[in-house]
Order: sequence, then C-alpha cells, then structure tokens
Amino acid sequence: LSRLGPEGVAIYRPSAVYGWTRRGRRGLVMTLLANGLGCRVTTIVGSLDTARDYLWVRDLANWMLAGLHDPRRQAEPSILAAGRPMAMGEVLH
Repeated sequence: LSRLGPEGVAIYRPSAVYGWTRRGRRGLVMTLLANGLGCRVTTIVGSLDTARDYLWVRDLANWMLAGLHDPRRQAEPSILAAGRPMAMGEVLH
C-alpha cells in the first residue's frame, strides 16, 4: 500500500486487504474462514510459495482516517504494511 500526498491529494493502493464482505470477491483468508464455518472444502489454485503482506481492513481504515486528520502525514509519502509477508502454504497451515 502506498500513499502520496502532494498538494492535498492522497493515492491509496491497497493490496492483500482482508475483512468480511457479503458481496464481491473474497480473498484467501475470508474464503478459508467462510468455507470452514460452512463445512465446505476450499479449492486452492496457485503456488503455495506465493507470499502476501496481509492487512486487516479495519487497520487500513483507521490508518486512512488518521491521515486525514494529521496535516504532517498528508504531505509525506508513507507506507502501511503488516510487516510480515506470509506464504499461502503458511496461511493454510
């Protein structure tokens, strides 16, 4: 996720954000949870070595809102990340 703030403009590029949704495409984490709760099998496609830095949607929302109220942060590029990429195989384990 990157954020730039020249002249009051913020650009957000969220990636690997997870959280509950009733509509739309679910990612790996929420699909595993939903299928587990429903006693359904999850079909995995892709390399188990594929790593992502998963970020909880509420953490992202709080970070974005804090940026709106902090003029110092609005003027500087910043990055929000969980800080620990996880491979898909590790998430499944």
